[in-house]
Amino acid sequence: MTIKRNEKRKMIINSSHNFDDQFRVRSVESIKQYTTLKLKYPTTQEMTGLNILTETWKLGDRLYKYANTHYGDPNLWWIIAWFNKKPTENDYVLGEEILIPFPLERILKYLDE
Repeated sequence: MTIKRNEKRKMIINSSHNFDDQFRVRSVESIKQYTTLKLKYPTTQEMTGLNILTETWKLGDRLYKYANTHYGDPNLWWIIAWFNKKPTENDYVLGEEILIPFPLERILKYLDE
């Protein structure tokens, strides 16, 4: 059961005048974009049902590498980022502990509620 991070997001047409300069540069009148996804973080009770593996952030580490190693799918990097509340690799520092939640099916269920 794999969920892509944009799977539950709606696509909208943005024609806001706030972006007129960008529209001109691209020679368009509007752009299609995804709406902002609102993710729910697991409650304290839900967290007790999880197994959490810790890794130490090292030089050369990437979220997609952790996702591939632990979930078998590099496209699930965003779950690790979401769970750690750090959306980009620039938010991590060398030596920091990274939390990898399991089982994946339960994590995806929490996101789906």
